[in-house]
Amino acid sequence: YEAVFVAVGAPKGVGLGIPGDDAGGVTEGIDFLREYNLSGKAPVGKNVLVVGGGNAAVDAARTALRLGAETVTVAYRRTRSEMPLKFFVFARAARSLSSGKHSASGLFTGT
Repeated sequence: YEAVFVAVGAPKGVGLGIPGDDAGGVTEGIDFLREYNLSGKAPVGKNVLVVGGGNAAVDAARTALRLGAETVTVAYRRTRSEMPLKFFVFARAARSLSSGKHSASGLFTGT
């Protein structure tokens, strides 16, 4: 991936606490969304990984696609049913993430 957004659902960004979470191209989801909302632009790569399962993660994924990412993968540490995201928001986001010229996928891992 050229860009990784960490969107773990906190009002202030929270890093993953793992080696590489401060590497170039890794941005906290809240910071990415703030930059986009204030300036109308934010750097994204061709292939984007979003880590998180809440509203901020889906917002970051959809925004990355709008900004030109070709693929977006949403990775969440638990199952889909354990995501904090409301089902209707998930369903709407899934439709928009997989429509048109874009490609999106999800990776959910059970605990």
